[in-house]
Amino acid sequence: MDIKKPGAFWVDYVPLLRHIPTWVPGATARRLGASVKPLVYAMRNEPYAAAKRDFDNGVAEFSVARRMIEDLEVRYSDSPSCYMEQEEVIKDTLGMAYAAGFDTAIVLETLRWMPALPMGNGHRVLVDDEYKGYHIPKESLIIPNIWAMLHDSKDYPFPEDFNPDRFIADGRLNSKVRDPSTIAFGFGRRICPGRAFAKDTLFITVASTLSVFDILPALDGEGESCPLRAEQTSSFISYPESVPCVVKPRSTSAEQLIHTSA
Repeated sequence: MDIKKPGAFWVDYVPLLRHIPTWVPGATARRLGASVKPLVYAMRNEPYAAAKRDFDNGVAEFSVARRMIEDLEVRYSDSPSCYMEQEEVIKDTLGMAYAAGFDTAIVLETLRWMPALPMGNGHRVLVDDEYKGYHIPKESLIIPNIWAMLHDSKDYPFPEDFNPDRFIADGRLNSKVRDPSTIAFGFGRRICPGRAFAKDTLFITVASTLSVFDILPALDGEGESCPLRAEQTSSFISYPESVPCVVKPRSTSAEQLIHTSA
């Protein structure tokens, strides 16, 4: 039985069945739910527990989790009730980010921040058209300014900043923010046919890279961090210009994983 398939259980058709006890014959969905529930709670609680443990031991690396815990300790340490309430919010946020969100947000922000085809592909107009009172004659060549769309401050405030948090709200992906992949891969009949494969590959690359590597600014001759600049080439296919950085394994175990996976 494919439990992910809609309609796989009677409770999908008769919602009241979600209230029946697990021992009732045929209550397969209830029993499955009961068996999965501890895993769901662990997915919610363990990311926070690990981050809090590292924070208390003074070994927490800079991260969204550490910032949230620091804010919790500073702002709510004198109010136990507020502390507990905000702690639950952090658990939800980190759990959802762990489950589905933050790596995906990084992928979306990567697509938005520096599109590989800033001017997209040209499109020929087959018939006379009109857009906001502007007449577009037949046979005109339309070149979509993808870079401008993805840097529109109405959709993406402070568009020059690389900020994956813009796609996260309440610990999950924010559906109210325009999905940049609907722009970055083009439009119409000439939309990129490999866009789904590209997004999945980018997600795997981001998730696997960030899980084992620290990527830090390079140091100049005086030992100071080199400033990172959002500069990309001006060409049909655009890519970042030289970005001096240091890439190193996050830990000994991460280094071992890198070698065994190579």
